[in-house]
Amino acid sequence: MFKPKCLNGKEGFINAEGFYKPCCWRPTKDYFNKDEFNIAIVDITDAISSTKKFIELQQKQSPQDLDFTCYHHCYLDNNTERDVY
Repeated sequence: MFKPKCLNGKEGFINAEGFYKPCCWRPTKDYFNKDEFNIAIVDITDAISSTKKFIELQQKQSPQDLDFTCYHHCYLDNNTERDVY
């Protein structure tokens, strides 16, 4: 089962390049390095809204189609959390 930890309301952050990301496990260069997450271009509330849309889409995916980072940090298999460091 996919259980996004970023939905706890505490995980989001702005990286040094000014991109809002839903969690600290996101790679430096990834899906969230787009203008819609760049707080120099958009309001932070818009960046958070775009992130929520991404998470909603991920929740509809089958495990094999999940975003790589989401799969490795937030996909639960037999109630055992999978952590990759």
